[in-house]
Amino acid sequence: MENTYFTWEQYSENWRTELINAVELYENIEKGKFPEFGLNYLDFTFKSDKKENLENLSNGLSEIFNCSSLKIEKSNGIYELNGNTEKFPITKDNIIFWELTFYKEGYQFDSKLAGYGAYSENDKVEFLDYSAEKENVYYKKAVELYENQNLFGAIVNWNNTIKVNPKDYYSYYDLGFAKNELNMFKDAMKDLDKCIEINPKFYGGIVARGTLSDENGEFELAIEYYNRAIELEPENPQAYFNKGNTYFNKKELKKACELWTKAKEFGAEYAQERIDKECEK
Repeated sequence: MENTYFTWEQYSENWRTELINAVELYENIEKGKFPEFGLNYLDFTFKSDKKENLENLSNGLSEIFNCSSLKIEKSNGIYELNGNTEKFPITKDNIIFWELTFYKEGYQFDSKLAGYGAYSENDKVEFLDYSAEKENVYYKKAVELYENQNLFGAIVNWNNTIKVNPKDYYSYYDLGFAKNELNMFKDAMKDLDKCIEINPKFYGGIVARGTLSDENGEFELAIEYYNRAIELEPENPQAYFNKGNTYFNKKELKKACELWTKAKEFGAEYAQERIDKECEK
């Protein structure tokens, strides 16, 4: 159903402003000398012209994001949903991706994220346990939350994993995918770059980095990454298939078809669909 209160045009136009607001919130928290990685919660307000929209949004915020104190009220003909997040480690990255996740979540229910802030009580700050044995705990939690469509919670827990083990390239890899879903392409690419820096022979990370380059129109760079992946695993079809997609995007159909065919020869049956659709028989 098409949004009538918070339209796609408004969502797109305000996206960068919301990102700036999230950075400003973090900077204000920092100025208040709230410690990095200290646990805190945010309060928030969503607005919509239909109570039903906020009721449906409220259900998701409670079930998926574990929000509390959710309450809907009407003011000047507009409905407002107020509530609190669960506590999470306060970092710039976490604040930004909380905001982008909730901004996107509100849009799904034709509701606008209209305000948010942080509760601060610096003398009672708690911290998570970042000892070595917690690495796998946080990683598994991140995967669980991601599968439950909680992008923000997943990002927080992959960041927790990295806090425990800065060399955990898998978490950087997963962060790249999660941030890409929130249209933060540059951040996603930085995480994948870090993943590859830590493990230069990680095939999946190299292919993913090529894919992001392709999606951003950096076709030659994408091809460089796919070539690098092919050197590592010459019989793995994924890089051939993706490289074919990049050549297709470059309008070089003959080369694309050759690569899709190569991918199929190495076992990628899914390449046949593209061959049937785009290539000469």
